[in-house]
Amino acid sequence: MKMRMTASAALTVALAAGLSAIAETPASETAAEMTNLDHIDMTAFNEATNAATDNADAPQNQQRAQRRNTGGHSKGGFMDRYDTNADGKVEMAEFVAERNEGYARRDFNGDGMVHQEEYVSEYEVRLEKQLEERRERSIEAANFRFTVMDTDDDEAMSLDEFHASSKMMFTRLDSNEDGIVDEEDTAERF
Repeated sequence: MKMRMTASAALTVALAAGLSAIAETPASETAAEMTNLDHIDMTAFNEATNAATDNADAPQNQQRAQRRNTGGHSKGGFMDRYDTNADGKVEMAEFVAERNEGYARRDFNGDGMVHQEEYVSEYEVRLEKQLEERRERSIEAANFRFTVMDTDDDEAMSLDEFHASSKMMFTRLDSNEDGIVDEEDTAERF
């Protein structure tokens, strides 16, 4: 499964950089002892995890940035919608032609007028499509997060695996390392 391989690759990079004492761990140590969080160099682990997941998520991050710059009433959104010949510019004729097509798409009953119900219905259809796409991306992200947290790849998350993620979250936000997340911490994301 491609997503699992991507997550595993990200996790491998993070673990290689972050588990400082693993080489010194006795071979007799149990799996439960191995997941004890005290032997993890959390700073290195966080940096490696961020780098690995940022690289794994690079295409998604690019798409997110592109959507922010092209959506709604931005110039980027205008260019995306009206530059129909993809030449990097919108001429008035091109703009009017696309507006005429948009008007015709909204005139469901073909009477030459767009009524409120038609206008809102067209928007509802677009909104439903956007929401479905967002839902699919969110579910894909949840699957990815699970594969990162399931460090032994047994497709089941133990409490230790779950807490490892929690500790990373807390540690990233506790930027002054005082054991408390509050206004004095400068980190804005985990």
